[in-house]
Amino acid sequence: MTLDELEAFVTVLREGGVTRAAAVIGRSQPAVSRRIEQLEADLGCTLLERTPTAGVIGPTEAGRALLPHAEAALAATRDARRAVEAVDRGGTGEVGLAVVGTLATSAFAATLRQFSAEFPAARLVLRTATSRDVSAMVRRGEATIGLRYGDDDDPILETSPAGRETLLVVAAAERALQLAGAKGGGGTLHGQSWIGFPLTRDGGSFGEALQDMLGRIGLGAAPVTPVDGLTAQLRLVEAGIGLGLLPASIVEDGLIRGSLVRVPIDAPIETTVPITLIKRRGAYLSAAAHGLAKALLAGSERETCLHARGVLAPLR
Repeated sequence: MTLDELEAFVTVLREGGVTRAAAVIGRSQPAVSRRIEQLEADLGCTLLERTPTAGVIGPTEAGRALLPHAEAALAATRDARRAVEAVDRGGTGEVGLAVVGTLATSAFAATLRQFSAEFPAARLVLRTATSRDVSAMVRRGEATIGLRYGDDDDPILETSPAGRETLLVVAAAERALQLAGAKGGGGTLHGQSWIGFPLTRDGGSFGEALQDMLGRIGLGAAPVTPVDGLTAQLRLVEAGIGLGLLPASIVEDGLIRGSLVRVPIDAPIETTVPITLIKRRGAYLSAAAHGLAKALLAGSERETCLHARGVLAPLR
């Protein structure tokens, strides 16, 4: 069993097939297939479910058992490289940060500027992804630190609260007059359709928040179209397809431009979702990585700019 074979196995599962995995690894498709075959021969079992037409469709039971250990082995090799690089660069080197794109606000940018000023020799590698993929990148060692929505109960990960994101009920601007009278337990919101995350996917925190809010204003049976992605939800809401309960950071520009309007909900409700900083337990963190984590946690008051611009001001 070699690291190259483990890398091929993990990448095939992550990318959903040998062809895409070969492109990511930078090897030919036959070479990746040979690595998988050698790994299966070494372990004496089949690791991937295959069909003649669809190719790789997922891990076998043995593959599922191997996956977390393969990821840990690859993560350990990345830690080793970072540790050596940090010694060579005086405690800096590369720091990988994975973040949900909607968290990359002006306050977030200010935090990164502060980090760069404090650690000018550090090489920050920033990647954006969904919350689920942020956790996966940290778990595999592809990112040193992650910033995501909601918690992650994976015992491999260490989590720290990094603030809360306020969610706002919004609609397309042209629906403003129709919804202007929406009050109390829903008002003219009765009969309106909503756009939201599926409850069983990555957006669990958001999906649960929407269902909870609808229940509290007497609209628990309202139809919700499941859309697995904040940007896609925003576009559908802007197109007038339905109402949305979306993070203030993602609707800020639309509210300022006037393409979106906030929908008043006359109830003592402030809906938020947690923002969480994650690291892999036992992972190597350079002085620069520790500094970035500290800066992100210290800069967790992410709503200051939104309050200043009136985005979160109470509706009258």
